[in-house]
Amino acid sequence: MMEHSEIKQSQKNYTIQILSDTYEQHSHSMITGELKSKVDRIWDTMWSGGISNPLSVIEQLTYLLFIKRLDELQTLAERKATRSGKPVESPIFSKKQKKLRW
Repeated sequence: MMEHSEIKQSQKNYTIQILSDTYEQHSHSMITGELKSKVDRIWDTMWSGGISNPLSVIEQLTYLLFIKRLDELQTLAERKATRSGKPVESPIFSKKQKKLRW
């Protein structure tokens, strides 16, 4: 029977492999170095928070990346509005939702 640390490492490697395979489909590169370290830290955080299923980790990472992208789009729109002196057209986040921003 595998020990807790072996299971955790096996699932972490599985998640990294899935991310690597997905990344390779788009850029023909492997996940290494700094990006792998970041994935490891995120995995450790999720594992300690009770999320140990690799598919759940990928789902949560995808959600976080989506929210980050929405925030980046809002920031770009705010900068454009500041430069033009006009209000932000169709803001993604309202003032009440500021706490949801990245």
